Amino acid sequence: MSSKEQEQEGYSLQAQERFLRDYCERAGLKAVKPFHISETASKVDQRKTFNETMVYLKKHQILHFVCEKVDRLLRNFKDTVMVEEWLESDDTRRLHCPKNSLVLHKNSSSQDKFVWGMHVVVAKNYTDNLSEEVRKGQLEKLRQGWLPAVPPPGYENVLDGGKRVQRVVPAVAPLVVEMFKLAKTKRFTVRSLAREMTKRGLLIDGKPIKGDRVFRMLHNPYYVGVIRWNGKQYPGSHDPIVSVELFEQVQRTLSRSATQIQHYRKHHPLFQGLVTCAACDGLLVWETAKGYWYGKCPKPRSCSRRRFVRQEVIEEQLAGALSRLKAPRPRLTAWLKNELEVGLRSQLSLQEAAAEGLKQEENRIKTKLTMLYDDRLEGRVSAGEYDVKAVSLHAQQADIGRQLGSLEAEDTSYLDTAFSFVEMTQQAADEFTKSTNGDRKRELITELFDKLILDGEQLQPHFNRRATWLLTEILPLTGSGNDEFGQGDSGSAKTKKAPAGASRYSWRAITNSIRTLFDQ
Repeated sequence: MSSKEQEQEGYSLQAQERFLRDYCERAGLKAVKPFHISETASKVDQRKTFNETMVYLKKHQILHFVCEKVDRLLRNFKDTVMVEEWLESDDTRRLHCPKNSLVLHKNSSSQDKFVWGMHVVVAKNYTDNLSEEVRKGQLEKLRQGWLPAVPPPGYENVLDGGKRVQRVVPAVAPLVVEMFKLAKTKRFTVRSLAREMTKRGLLIDGKPIKGDRVFRMLHNPYYVGVIRWNGKQYPGSHDPIVSVELFEQVQRTLSRSATQIQHYRKHHPLFQGLVTCAACDGLLVWETAKGYWYGKCPKPRSCSRRRFVRQEVIEEQLAGALSRLKAPRPRLTAWLKNELEVGLRSQLSLQEAAAEGLKQEENRIKTKLTMLYDDRLEGRVSAGEYDVKAVSLHAQQADIGRQLGSLEAEDTSYLDTAFSFVEMTQQAADEFTKSTNGDRKRELITELFDKLILDGEQLQPHFNRRATWLLTEILPLTGSGNDEFGQGDSGSAKTKKAPAGASRYSWRAITNSIRTLFDQ
């Protein structure tokens, strides 16, 4: 065995073997088979090589085992026991450790056995100290926010300033986000989700991803910026891939089953895995009788609620909850889009004016730099004066560049996502009532609700953040007594304006809310 430093020098293993062969020749022994292992090898590899050595000694009835030093042979008491058992089973067997001046056998003197024991303890102490230093290094790395191991799919280890840190893999990160979004829908088992993600291109070392890996990834808080290590959590310095909201939604889904995400099939009840009992917080289980689905508490003996409830009763109440999201007048999406576009145009106009002023100032600074350089060539300013003025002008130029960068048109694609969501909510109640597609109904539920709680036969639906935003911030602006809002399908901006009193709202505040909720 060689140390890390010796291995890097490139000669230790060869030097040890040469030394041991010379010793065997002097002692009249024939070297039959060498065993090598580097100290940089993993603990598993070290153990494997040691076991192979002991098996070879017994199988081929080798009587002499030669090793440079005790600490090159042993690193724990378990290995010590194996070596001593090998010696005790035959009094003709010998263990040679030339650099310790030790030849050990079954009938060795107490002094030799004492020396052997001391070397074993020293070797064990070396291993313990090495492990302690490794743990210290790992803890310090965790405190700095970096994972001291191979990161999960979506990240890779890179060297940055001599340190190994984690960076997002741009080609894989979007697939990880897709996987979390699909898991949230409760339409896949982990195995079917693994197959789906393989089709979409998520591979592990070029091979299809397995269900157990998908399950571990969905549970891993590393994707939201938290490192979990030995039962503790540390804030990470890496960039999160998944939003906290999406991660928590998936955890709620996974918490309902230790092995799989609920999966909707053709003959499964609509609300399988979706409705919770208010009395015991358990998910309702469903049974079919005479062509109808009935839900009941999963713990009837310990729960105060023991009655069955028909699926249609919950559907009717849920349709009523969805109708609350519908505006009292049509064309909500058109009105919202119109109002935000007017505000954005105003903002962009101000940004363009500010950018134009900055560009003019930038041109003036370039002119000054040119003139200053000419003055330096002509000797009108000294080298010192030139350096001071040039540094000042370059600093101003850099500051203007930063300001121009901040004024560049922002990505407003999240607005389209918000408009699509609002449009979907306006049709959700009708679609849920009329649709015979169970998958689509479940999609509507998971898109709009965080949880559904059944108290007796009364459903308590809890809207998610997006639906709550629409219900509390947008619908109140439409009013119910305004005759101009939403008139016609192709009305002008005037016919789609907000009702009296709605002018108090701030389109900028609404835009900020939309960015927070939909820019993910």
